Amino acid sequence: EQEEIFQKAAKEMMLLCAEGALAHAADIRIDSPPAALDYARKTAANLRSLVKLTRSVFSTGSGWGLEAAAKRAAASGGVLGDLGCMFQGPAALLDQTGGMVSGALGSAMHKSMDQTANDVEERAAALSVGFSRAGQDICIQRKDEVLKIISDLIDEVKFSSSAGSALRLVRGEPPYADAQYKACKGDAVAQFFMATSSKKLFDALMPIGEEILPDHKVTQEWNDFLAFLEEWNKKMAEHDLTQSMQLGPMELDFHRYIVDHTMAEIAHLMGREESVNRESSAGKSRRPVTFAVCFNGFPALDKRLPREHFLNRNK
Repeated sequence: EQEEIFQKAAKEMMLLCAEGALAHAADIRIDSPPAALDYARKTAANLRSLVKLTRSVFSTGSGWGLEAAAKRAAASGGVLGDLGCMFQGPAALLDQTGGMVSGALGSAMHKSMDQTANDVEERAAALSVGFSRAGQDICIQRKDEVLKIISDLIDEVKFSSSAGSALRLVRGEPPYADAQYKACKGDAVAQFFMATSSKKLFDALMPIGEEILPDHKVTQEWNDFLAFLEEWNKKMAEHDLTQSMQLGPMELDFHRYIVDHTMAEIAHLMGREESVNRESSAGKSRRPVTFAVCFNGFPALDKRLPREHFLNRNK
C-alpha cells in the first residue's frame, strides 16, 4: 500500500515536471554537433596550411600582384608550375576560395584566408543558435502533442522493487526521513522516467521533428554550411598538390541529432523542475494531499504511513 502511494506521487511529479519543462521550452539549448565542429576545425587547418603554402611559393615582390606571380610560376613548370596553374587567372584558387568562403559566410569578397579560416570555425560554433531554436520550436509549436506523448509514457512507467522503487526515488534511503529526503538527488524521479522511457520518447518525437525541420530556418542554415564545405572539398580534389587536404563527407543525421538533443533538454528541464518542486511540494499536482505527504521529509517512515494516507491516495 505504501509503495502504491509513492508510485502515484512519483508519476504526479513526472507529469508536473513535464508540464513545467514545456512551459520553459525557450530555455532549450542545443550545442553545435561535434562532427560539424571537428569538420570545421579540419577545414580551417587546411585553409591555414594553404595560406602558408602560397606564402612560401609566391613572393609577389615589387610590382608583382598575386595573379601575375601565379602566371610566372605556372610558366616555370614543376611543383611551382603546379601551384601557378592552381592560382593563376582572375579566379585563381586563392581568390576563388576566398570568394567562395566569404559568399558562404556573408563576408567580404576579398577577406584573407586566415580570417576565412576563423570564420569557418565561428560559423560551425554559431550553428548552436539555429539548433537551439529548432528544439524550442518542436516543443513550443507542438506543445500539447509532446505533453500527451510524455503523459502516456508516464502511465506506462513500471517501478522496481529495489533501487528503482518509488519510495527510494522520492525519499532516498531508509529511514526515509528529512535528512534522507534532503540528500536524495533533486532530479531522481525525472532521471528514472528518462532511463525507462527515452527510446519510446525519441521514437514518438522523431515524426514531429521530421514534420517541422524541413521547412525550418535551421535547415537552410545547415545546408548553406554543408554547401561551403562540399565546394571547398571539390576545389581541393581538382589539384594533385591539394588532394591530401580533401575531407570525406560529414557523417551526421541532422534531424536525428536535433530530436535527440531536444529530448535530452526536456530531461534536463524536467530535472530542474523536480528540484524546485521538491523544495516546495504543498498544493501541487492533481493529488496535492498525497503529493505533499510523499515529497516531504516528514513523517519519517521507520513506521509505515497511517492507512488514511492509502485511503486518500487519489486526493
